[in-house]
Amino acid sequence: MIIPSIDIMDGKVVQLKQGKEKVYENADIMAVVEQYKIFPQINVIDLDSAMGKGSNKELIKDLCKKLTCNVGGGIRTPELAKEYISSGANSVIVGTKADKEFLSKLSKEKVIVALDTKDGKLAVKGWKEIKEENIYEKMLELEDYCYKYLITNVNVEGLNKGTDLNFFESLLGKTKNDIMVAGGITTIDEIKKIHKLGFDQVLGMAITSGKLNIMECYIEIMDFEKQNGLIPTIVQDFKTKEVLMLAYSNKESLKKTYEIRKATYYSKSRKCLWTKGEESGNVQNIEKIYLDCDSDTILFLVNQKGMACHRNKRTCFDI
Repeated sequence: MIIPSIDIMDGKVVQLKQGKEKVYENADIMAVVEQYKIFPQINVIDLDSAMGKGSNKELIKDLCKKLTCNVGGGIRTPELAKEYISSGANSVIVGTKADKEFLSKLSKEKVIVALDTKDGKLAVKGWKEIKEENIYEKMLELEDYCYKYLITNVNVEGLNKGTDLNFFESLLGKTKNDIMVAGGITTIDEIKKIHKLGFDQVLGMAITSGKLNIMECYIEIMDFEKQNGLIPTIVQDFKTKEVLMLAYSNKESLKKTYEIRKATYYSKSRKCLWTKGEESGNVQNIEKIYLDCDSDTILFLVNQKGMACHRNKRTCFDI
């Protein structure tokens, strides 16, 4: 899974170079929300809180109502972690306070432990303090207190010059928990290689700088070869979770779906793209797009207007 990151400072979306120099700022947070909301998860980081300079808590709690958020940055009390979870956060990301005593007060199914590394050592408190701890030993120590790790390579974070794939490869087999990685991921080739490792990956600077297009990144990790350039697309009602239909997508139809936010497919019989509801009015507005574990099937969660089936039925399946 590819996870966009929204870093917040003083109520704005920002990107920092090496956690210090601000190189991007966007005050229109809702525009960023619209850009990212169809993706399965978003990491939302409160940089002010992480650096001990303030808080964007209320703004982030509002974002949790609009996005599927993993929230981090300055979560140093169990009460704050629980407040975010009760406000709708998918997970909380705990870094500086990640020890057994703190984490035992939270539900492990809601906890991502952030292990930020600089020169092979743990960086905490907004990367301002370096601890003499081994990251691999730390992963084993805490794996019963969280379900996932966020491993950030601080050395290359925000530089837009590429990542350290050898470091990410060194994480293989070190824990039973899931892993998401971040830091310097800049090219499609890196994204493909990280995906093959089985890790989720977080993108920030590469997207905001325009080096990468988020939807193209998703498309490039999909397996179109099994179906000769197509990928089966299951369509499900966003609210009821009722399965509505099965169609096929190709790269072009997915790009158009992302651009117009209306489900667009490839017709095998007509050999062309078609946007659902163009003629009938039975439009499918896209809410979320998911990729399955083998990367060879996608799921559209949609708000269906009218009927999904061409026989004027709600669903193509008589259940």
